[in-house]
Amino acid sequence: MKKHNYILITGLVLTGILLAITIIAQFWTPYDVMSMHASLRHKAPSLAHLMGTDNFGRDILSRAMKGCGTTFFIGMCTVIIGAFFGTIIGAITGSIAYSYAVSDFEAEDEEERIRELTDPDTMDEDYW
Repeated sequence: MKKHNYILITGLVLTGILLAITIIAQFWTPYDVMSMHASLRHKAPSLAHLMGTDNFGRDILSRAMKGCGTTFFIGMCTVIIGAFFGTIIGAITGSIAYSYAVSDFEAEDEEERIRELTDPDTMDEDYW
């Protein structure tokens, strides 16, 4: 039986919804984002304005849809920058750790060779 990663699935679904809203908002919003209507100030949510209007009479749903593009762009830039610098820092850290591991191994190997050379039991009789 496969174990599902529900956090991953939830994140992918939410990212997909945000991406879909971003793409739709590039072509269509219920109302113009910048148009102001003094008569529609502070209207509660209704069928005409699903999220209501703000203090300038602008439709909040239209503005939220346009804002999704900015949010998505900033989020993707953050992920790309983090992955880029994380990869570089991880590679540097790994190479430093590898060089220390190799030098420790070489030091242990060198100590073993010195012990073998100076141990009287392992020396040839011709050596003395």
